[in-house]
Amino acid sequence: MACAVPAFSLSEALPAGPAPNTLQQQYKNLKADLEIIDGFRMIKMFTMDKFWTTVEDSLQAQRSKLRELAALIAKQQKDMQALAMSLSKIEKENQALTTGVDSLIIFGKPHSKAGFIVVVSFVILGLVVLAGILFSIWPGITLHDPRIAQAE
Repeated sequence: MACAVPAFSLSEALPAGPAPNTLQQQYKNLKADLEIIDGFRMIKMFTMDKFWTTVEDSLQAQRSKLRELAALIAKQQKDMQALAMSLSKIEKENQALTTGVDSLIIFGKPHSKAGFIVVVSFVILGLVVLAGILFSIWPGITLHDPRIAQAE
């Protein structure tokens, strides 16, 4: 029994040479170090422990990378939402500027400049025509109206 304890001890000296890092190198090392006893393939415990430690380290490294990437993705999604909100705000401001340039705001409602010019032109033309009609009638009124003739 005393002989079996050192065979399963984790503190047993490791073989000299470069320690394999990757899982594939560890697996190849396991296959190379196995012994065949009574037709069974036997693997040394320290080699198996070293392989398991490498597997756990690899899994832990992958999980930490996944956590970092998930945090990065979440941060980028927040940044994208902030940029989308900023873009929509800028587009609204741009629309307001475009409305201000292309339109005239009268009583809080935008109206096209061309329509406003047409309406103002018709109003001015109507006033000119009305003034012309009034001035053409005015001299006739003074000749026929005795009250205006007396005032002169």
